[in-house]
Parts: sequence; C-alpha cells; structure tokens
Amino acid sequence: YRRRCDADDAEVMEFSRREDAMFYFGGSETPTSGMTLVTYARRAAEALGVSREDATCVPVPLGHAMGFGFGALATLARGGRVVLPSTVGSAGDGVRARDAMCEAALDAIESEACTLVVADSHLAKAAAGTATTTTSLRGGFIKVGSGDAIWASEPVTFWGTELLTVGTPKKPRV
Repeated sequence: YRRRCDADDAEVMEFSRREDAMFYFGGSETPTSGMTLVTYARRAAEALGVSREDATCVPVPLGHAMGFGFGALATLARGGRVVLPSTVGSAGDGVRARDAMCEAALDAIESEACTLVVADSHLAKAAAGTATTTTSLRGGFIKVGSGDAIWASEPVTFWGTELLTVGTPKKPRV
C-alpha cells in the first residue's frame, strides 16, 4: 500500500485516453471510454447538484453507462452514498421480473432515505401506481431514449419529484 498522489491521477488520465482503455456497457457494440464515463459523471453531478449528503439509488445495472456514469460515479465523485437495489433479471425477462426489480428499487428509495434516483421508464411506470410517504427524494434522472442528452425532453414526475431526462425520446411514427 502507498498513498495516492498527483502522479497516480495523471497515470489514470493517460490510461483512459488510450484506445485500448474502453469499456463495453449495456451490450452495446460501441465501447465507452473511461473519459466518456467521467464526462457523464461530471455532467450528472453538476445538473443534480450532488453533494456528500446525498444518497443515490441506482436501480439501473452498473454494466450500463447510465447506472455507472450518471449514477454511481457521479455520486461517488462528490462523496455521496450509492444504494444498489437488486437488478436481477431485466425488463425483457417479463412482467414479474420487472415488477420485482421495481419493488426492490422503490423499497430501497424509502428505506435508505435516498435523495436522488437514476432510473429508467419501467421504474417510473411502477412508481406511478404505488403510494409513498417518502420525503427525502429531491431529484434524479430518468432514461427516456438513446443517447446522453440531459433535458432533451420535459422532466418526468416520480413520486412527486421531477426527474431530469437523459436521452432523446423516439419520435412517434406518423
């Protein structure tokens, strides 16, 4: 063990700029670089005003850039606490699996007094039909389409709290 120093930071930054320092997220064919994830985290932390007092619920898998960059990394970079409810299964596994994941996330938001949430549209739909007494939640993100654009569409209300959108929603077919 040795203390971390500025030289370590420079080494990490240089490594993340290399072409082989790529990470695959969400089954994407396109790799995501380390610096891209850092950029997502910086933008997310600034947009949400993340601080060390925040507890962020991240029910989106960390293997997805949304969960890792916009959620966990943004919170950890500001000294906050990350809450990771079960994400076993996926929305594609059927209604029961999706409902179980949503129930675990909603329970974690309440029981862990989360102040922020980084969610997807499935969780928002599940929350719409569930009453809550939570008063801790103050904001967060919801993935509404592909891409990394923040505020590309109107905020989504989640348990009485407005969540900023990430991604560009698909245009309806005419």
